[in-house]
Amino acid sequence: MPTSGSQIIYFGDSLTDVGVVFEALVQSLVAQILPGLIAALGPDPSPEEIAQAELQARQLATQQALVETQALGFGPEQAVTNEFTHAIYTGDVSGDTILNFANAGARALGTQEPFGPGTGYDSNLGAQLARFAALPAGTLAPDASAVLFIGANDFSDAVGEALDQPGSGALDVIVATGEVIGELLDMLEAAARGLHSAGVTTVYFGTLPVGSFFPGSDALDDLTSDLSDLAVGLYNELLAARAVQLRGEGIAVEVIDYAAVASAITEDPGGFGIVADRSEFLIDGAPFDSDQVGFWDPIHPAEAVHQAWGAYAAFVMAGGSTSALSDFGTLNFQTSGDNAVFAMGGNDTVLALAGDDVVFGGSGDDRVFAGPGDDIVSGGSGDDLLRGERGADILDGGSGDDTVLGGSGDDVLIDGLGDDLVRGGAGDDVFIFVQNTLEGEASLSQDVLQGGSGTDTLYVVLDETTFDAFETLGATSVLSSLGISISSIESVVAIDGRGQVEAALSAFAWFQDGDYWGLIPAPSSADLLV
Repeated sequence: MPTSGSQIIYFGDSLTDVGVVFEALVQSLVAQILPGLIAALGPDPSPEEIAQAELQARQLATQQALVETQALGFGPEQAVTNEFTHAIYTGDVSGDTILNFANAGARALGTQEPFGPGTGYDSNLGAQLARFAALPAGTLAPDASAVLFIGANDFSDAVGEALDQPGSGALDVIVATGEVIGELLDMLEAAARGLHSAGVTTVYFGTLPVGSFFPGSDALDDLTSDLSDLAVGLYNELLAARAVQLRGEGIAVEVIDYAAVASAITEDPGGFGIVADRSEFLIDGAPFDSDQVGFWDPIHPAEAVHQAWGAYAAFVMAGGSTSALSDFGTLNFQTSGDNAVFAMGGNDTVLALAGDDVVFGGSGDDRVFAGPGDDIVSGGSGDDLLRGERGADILDGGSGDDTVLGGSGDDVLIDGLGDDLVRGGAGDDVFIFVQNTLEGEASLSQDVLQGGSGTDTLYVVLDETTFDAFETLGATSVLSSLGISISSIESVVAIDGRGQVEAALSAFAWFQDGDYWGLIPAPSSADLLV
């Protein structure tokens, strides 16, 4: 992915905030603590004493803010997740500087003072835009872009308020969400116009994941959940239409379809490396590596989702297009160019053609022909056929009995669960095998890995016992015990657990893409599954 080295300015809520509300809380607490410390210095404190009091106030405020935000579910990076939010990962991939104005708990509509009435701090979108407008002259890069990814809390408020009314029902939910849709569209259009006038080159509207993406919505009855999802889906369609309208007026507005990625994760989480049940949360100590769990808590995604969102947004910002298919099995031809295809359920056939494409097959027995270009393909669950053809591809068969064919180019071929045939072909290929026990699967599979021409390497990620056996007995014995047959692969390298994968592979240029899209195991913590 090319790097631009420009700026991306983010506006949003807890799905995007990293440290913004935390810093605002610290400053609010400093304003409460500092006067008392200065008063204790006497009538005529020296500048040095005042500076020391300011430092002490900052330290005390930070300690208190840590306690308060952790009680609210914030993680170690002052975000409501276990690591960072998608904005940071987008910057990692694109090379852009991130200016983040998103506030946890923010709404797009109205005003809100999270630290109490009269404190003067408003967390909602209008105030975020005002703080952006107050940046010193020269802060904004000439080709800066902005992302507006907000509105989920407004929908949640509308549904909650409708259901709280005595005798409320489906009609009340429809009316409430219908009102919010119009107000949100107008607010985001106004924001886009203002950002354009301020010198932002491109504004991106972020579509909202439907409510059923979040495990917290599982408590709703089916009708309410379905109506809420329909409302958010309609909003996303109208938001895309509003972007088209603004482009027609000469304002560069594009769409980052976060909702499409969220729906693909819901349909087939294993395709993104998520193996934990959606009822298991990292904040509660889910017994999996951090990248194997979809959610931090019932309403906030964990790093696996944020990294996929981040990689996808960078893909779109670099000019990539998006196609989300149906669940009924589709024959899909993509144009040349960079395409992201989320095939969802059904037995799909996807021909991505030329370009650096990203394809997630989803559940079903899929066939993906990636074509020329450096492609990223996840077969997902089901018995899939993946053909990389020309280019340096990353191909992951996923679960099921898959056939993975790299073709020409230096490919990365990932052997998932199931009985697989993985063939590298021409080029210096890398094969990656993760022991089934590390993926939550006890049974062995029977895999055939064929390197072909070139100098090929197999990395086997093993649990502690098997790694020790590899060190003692060598590759041949251990591969046989794991049901792996290899040919034309010049070297085999063992990695001691999923927690060591990043250290072993991060020097490769392809590692970040494979990691962020969830194809290569690389948890943020060293807590291992076994």
